[in-house]
Amino acid sequence: MSTITKFKRVAQSISVTLIIGLGALVYSASQASAGRIFYLLTIMVLALLVLIICQSYLEYKKRTYDPTLVLRYQDIFDDLIPARRTAAKAILDKQDNAILDKQDEQDLVNIEEVLDFFEDLGFYLEAEQFTAEVLHHHFYHWIRVYLDPKVVNAYVDKERNLQPARWDHLELLLTAVAKIEITKESKVKALAELRFPENDLKKYLAEERDMEE
Repeated sequence: MSTITKFKRVAQSISVTLIIGLGALVYSASQASAGRIFYLLTIMVLALLVLIICQSYLEYKKRTYDPTLVLRYQDIFDDLIPARRTAAKAILDKQDNAILDKQDEQDLVNIEEVLDFFEDLGFYLEAEQFTAEVLHHHFYHWIRVYLDPKVVNAYVDKERNLQPARWDHLELLLTAVAKIEITKESKVKALAELRFPENDLKKYLAEERDMEE
């Protein structure tokens, strides 16, 4: 997660009401003449400051890991089993094709519903309705399974040459969750190293193809 993103979340987490209250107390303390009153106001200022910090931290964690929306998309993804099976079969059948012919393109239309799902995740990630941490936890494995295959990249590139705005959040999504994954992999130094090996990719696609509803 970038420093700017973290700062934005922290800023969004700070309660305006508490800040105003803190400002009022600081002003009151600065105007107090009696030593005891000044001392009491100073204690109140410090206590309120601690409260602001604690509340901001809890709100920051909530914004980072709030599962409300992602659980809805988890349900949608679970309901996509027929589309996932069809997409996985199409990818496996064409996986070794570096250059797509007309028949390949017609067959790979079957992956579009799954790509559209991941496009939605990327769109809402950019709009900050999701965080990369939450998407990584729920979808990292499947993002790699469906976006890593070379034939998928070739198909996406072909479609985006015709319609540049189509699936323009897939790369953002993959990069964002890969950056989370790389923090957990001590032996991996570059994002490209996170790609699944071809044999593993075929195994995972076969598992998707053979799923039971």
